[in-house]
Amino acid sequence: MSRTLYKLASFAKPEYIKEAKLYRNLKNMSPMQIEKLEKKRLRTLLIHANKYSAYYNNLFKENYIDLNAKDIYKEYKKIPFLTKEIIRENQNQILSVHEAKGRYANFSSGSTGEPIKIYQDDYYKNKVRATSNFFDTMANTKPGDKTMVLWGADKEIDKYESSLKVRIMSKIKRLKYLNCWKLDDLIMEKYVEEINNFKPIHILGYAEALNEISKYIIENNIKVNTPKSIISSAGMLDLKMRENIEKAFNRKVFNRYGSREVGGIAIECELHDGLHISTFSNYLEIVDENGIEASPGEIGEIVLTSLNNFSFPLIRYRVGDFGKEKNGVCPCGNPFPLLSTLEGRTSDYLVTSNKLKIRIPTSIFSQIPEIEKYQIIQNELRKINISILINSKEANDSESLEILKEKIKVVVEEFSENSFDVEVNFTKFIKPTSSGKHRYIINNILS
Repeated sequence: MSRTLYKLASFAKPEYIKEAKLYRNLKNMSPMQIEKLEKKRLRTLLIHANKYSAYYNNLFKENYIDLNAKDIYKEYKKIPFLTKEIIRENQNQILSVHEAKGRYANFSSGSTGEPIKIYQDDYYKNKVRATSNFFDTMANTKPGDKTMVLWGADKEIDKYESSLKVRIMSKIKRLKYLNCWKLDDLIMEKYVEEINNFKPIHILGYAEALNEISKYIIENNIKVNTPKSIISSAGMLDLKMRENIEKAFNRKVFNRYGSREVGGIAIECELHDGLHISTFSNYLEIVDENGIEASPGEIGEIVLTSLNNFSFPLIRYRVGDFGKEKNGVCPCGNPFPLLSTLEGRTSDYLVTSNKLKIRIPTSIFSQIPEIEKYQIIQNELRKINISILINSKEANDSESLEILKEKIKVVVEEFSENSFDVEVNFTKFIKPTSSGKHRYIINNILS
């Protein structure tokens, strides 16, 4: 009955029905058929943007974009990148003037700075919902399954708690939200009890929230209900975090990649060897520091075009993430292309006294098992401060901590070629951003 109510409440829209049918037929499609559909959707979006958005109309004229060209990809790559700064300065010009049902404002998470305001509509929302539900099926769950959501964005939880409509819909959809923006032992004890009482089939959570609760479960040797499916989203899921979550819940975790600006982007399949990019929803590029297409396996900046947002076209949008693509087709049978790994944020860099930028991979301390979490803060050109949260009970005496401190300094000095004076501090808590995400690097030099 609950699943029937959920379908009636969510899936009556024609845009959703058509998109969901497309996803169900995915395994019968060849990569060539998928590319043909992507190409068609990309051309449709560009024609729409040229007609209804003053910003893109001017931009296409200035760059001689031929929307009737046979090779639309070649024309597309002549379009300059879209940045958050450009969006802030040209918001009204980017907004399409066509009539759109249910248009509403949305904001980026703002985890690395001031959030940007964009617009979406009912058409976009239903398309994105179809993608989200497809991603759920990739992770062995389905619409209407009892779901526990461990979310870290305070504002979104406030909306859930204050809106009667949202609470009723959550009841119908069998969703239960837990506010994980701030977690301590008392809160986590309560949440583990709620998980065991609710017995969710599916758990969806911020990577940080899932990791913190998993560590609490492991450290206190608590028996917890094993869900059928776990999806980690909103934040980097590193190897240690994955190990903690899988150990605590006795279930493989699926890594999902998305953003508030463009919705679901990619998700792992049951082989957990890369993330499948939904090219029905977004056209994804990975470019090098010169803006040229990166080779497969080469780390580069992720650039996205939402193929679903006609109210506020986001074309060649620099979302602020690094990643790398993977060659070949996945043995699972899903023909979508693969994103090999996510490699952190484009803001994860330090600046030397010569004004050179040094990108810091999130895995910089992966060979030091005592480190549970870290955060590097740069306020001066020659100096960085590193806050370290340790996870080893063996490294709790002053001698062990001094040895660990020297290890950390050696790693940073080797990586940065002695560009910085390094100060290491041990802490029991590293504060998340207002969006509930963890930042590995905070650079205040160029902010």
